Amino acid sequence: MTNKMSILLILLASSTMAQQGTSTTSVKMPEKASKLWSVRLSSTLETDSKTTSDETKTFSNTTSLGFGYKLPYELSAGLSLVLDKDLEGEREQNLRDPSLSLSRALPVFAKYVTSKAKVSARVPLSESSRKTTGLQTAIATSVTFLYDASNLASGLTIGYGPSLISNFHKYKVTTSGKSNTQRTLSNSLMFDYAFNDSFRIYLDNTYYRNFTYDGNYNDFFSFDQSLTYSHKIGASATIGHAIGGSALAVNGKESNVQLFDKNESTYYFTLGFSY
Repeated sequence: MTNKMSILLILLASSTMAQQGTSTTSVKMPEKASKLWSVRLSSTLETDSKTTSDETKTFSNTTSLGFGYKLPYELSAGLSLVLDKDLEGEREQNLRDPSLSLSRALPVFAKYVTSKAKVSARVPLSESSRKTTGLQTAIATSVTFLYDASNLASGLTIGYGPSLISNFHKYKVTTSGKSNTQRTLSNSLMFDYAFNDSFRIYLDNTYYRNFTYDGNYNDFFSFDQSLTYSHKIGASATIGHAIGGSALAVNGKESNVQLFDKNESTYYFTLGFSY
């Protein structure tokens, strides 16, 4: 994805992704035997859709490591670590802010519908947070609703996830003079279709609205489509396409929402393992 959307998506991972570099986590995963702790590791290679001869073409790698632990009262705690690395130029690597989370399944209120609430907090350890934005912490709250739509199509699950992120900065603007984002509201609509126990396709559509400390706002969008192969030992491989950016064109009036753009679209390949 574009850099600006990658920052948003790692904050909003609780709604859609499982804290990976790109949105590769399905709405509905195969059930595993209950255990107290879990580990998730993934590595994603990503590139844009520009030609290889284009000097501005980018290649990057994102490594994600997540830990989960079951607590009393049906609560689950989580820790997520993400490392980004450019694969051209100076090959810089950057550690994103770690994220701590607490989640719990909500009572069933409708047939075929399950839901989960999640609260997460960012620990501002990255260079960007410490030196550029002055972020002190960010609190994200979300609820994900899953509808088992197998009565419509066998293997289909539909998800909806609203989310609110509240950022706390030292200053209203960054060191480069740009406005910091105080709040982010988002709504995600997800579709997961399992062909069988091994193959599934996943579609994610998310719309964001960012508010500055002065009350101004900007809208962004992201689309993600992926195909995943999962093995019963916990390994998986995913290929996908993603696009994201400003919801409005440069003139501020026309829509910029699109499914593909040669300058904005990215392709990714992810290898993952969970235990």
